[in-house]
Amino acid sequence: KVIGVVELMKGPWLKDSRPDNVALLPFIKPGTNARFVVRTEPGQRQSVMNRVEEAMLKNYNKRVISRIRGLDDDKESYMAEDTLMMRMLIVLITILVLVTALGIFGLTLFNISKRTKQIGTRRALGARKSAIISYFLVENAMICIVGLVIGVIAALYLGQLLMQHFSIAQLDISYVLATALAVFVMSLLAVLAPAKRAANISPSIATRTI
Repeated sequence: KVIGVVELMKGPWLKDSRPDNVALLPFIKPGTNARFVVRTEPGQRQSVMNRVEEAMLKNYNKRVISRIRGLDDDKESYMAEDTLMMRMLIVLITILVLVTALGIFGLTLFNISKRTKQIGTRRALGARKSAIISYFLVENAMICIVGLVIGVIAALYLGQLLMQHFSIAQLDISYVLATALAVFVMSLLAVLAPAKRAANISPSIATRTI
């Protein structure tokens, strides 16, 4: 008796390379092992798990019960490799962000050492410390914005390719924008200390070699 027709049925395995290829075979595989799925009301699972073995043995006392566990435990075990990979990627991304911040910090210090006389001249002409700090912050922000625009476009394009070739869900645009904002703020914080150091350069530096 046909109860209904499903247009597209997904397989139960998340890592299946062909999730749309599903076949329902109407036979029971002979064997001595069997698995039971018990559904409970919300909040009652633990109490049911404590009583299910007793109930099954009462139904058939020669039954051997190997283990009773929740589906979330199976899911955690099934996704263990992916979870480990995700944590490794998080650590790698954190290290790359810190290295990027150190790189920005070092480049800013290098620019300050090359522009010592220029900064001293501006200070001698009446530039305030806030103006010097703003100059380096704006300069760094302009460079960072150009890089972020290129990075966001590349991330969206690669997301489209992954979605087409590997059936991976496209990353929500909010994550990309949040990451870009975090990198932008990080770059400004990385350049803040060197900018303050530049603002403290004495105006007499500009006249030492004149």
